[in-house]
Amino acid sequence: KATMMIEYEDAEVRKTQLSRLRGIENCVYAQVDGDARVHAVADEDLPRANADKTSAVHFLRFEFTPPMITALKQGSALALGVDHPSYSVPMHEVAAQVRASLARDFASADT
Repeated sequence: KATMMIEYEDAEVRKTQLSRLRGIENCVYAQVDGDARVHAVADEDLPRANADKTSAVHFLRFEFTPPMITALKQGSALALGVDHPSYSVPMHEVAAQVRASLARDFASADT
């Protein structure tokens, strides 16, 4: 699971940007070593967006397949990206220590 925060210091800028970014929580994805993209499942606890804007905070999780989990445990690369029309972020490889921490989480879930 991950927390996504959208930060703008200026309240007016934040209001405008959160309106432009409606739906961004559904556009975040992860990719393990060139495998298929896994889009985040967002805000399962309660809706955080409305018809006018998205929230500045979203709670995300990713449903990795068993082969993806195995690949991560074996050291495969993990990348994240965003494919929202108003805020596109090309895939960026996650730092090795973050990927290793996730792999440890998966390994501890096996026990």
